[in-house]
Amino acid sequence: CRHAAASHDWRMRSSAVRIVSLLPNHLLLKLLTRPLPAGCMLKDAGQTLQVLLDEAEEDSWQATAALPETESMHSEVEDARELIDLCTELESLDVDLESERRRAEALRKIGRAVRRLPSGSWVGALGVQILLGQLYVKLRTAWDPTQEALLYVASGEAS
Repeated sequence: CRHAAASHDWRMRSSAVRIVSLLPNHLLLKLLTRPLPAGCMLKDAGQTLQVLLDEAEEDSWQATAALPETESMHSEVEDARELIDLCTELESLDVDLESERRRAEALRKIGRAVRRLPSGSWVGALGVQILLGQLYVKLRTAWDPTQEALLYVASGEAS
């Protein structure tokens, strides 16, 4: 899904966001432990999703006791869901001058949402991939807000 989110094809980006919105919360906040191989093909996407779901199920069975959901965990889940909603909103916007202001606003909100998430989380990486995918949009006015959002996210990672 993350690779499809940075695709040059808008249908791939839109589909990736829709698929991610179906994932359970514990997968969204899972930390990235190893990068996916470069050039991951779409036929592997189903297998990758199944591996993630299997790992999550295995992790839940290995837990000896259910940990109480803390306030910070609850806020991180809310932030992750907000990021997915923003990505969905962004991908649903038409690429034209009429939606330019809403697109720029959504890009800035995505940048802020990524910064609020834990560093290295899966959904945070997805947000960055969505931002990178916006550089393929054939509307010059969409590139500046995208670059600003990416710089904002990167400045948080550096500090």
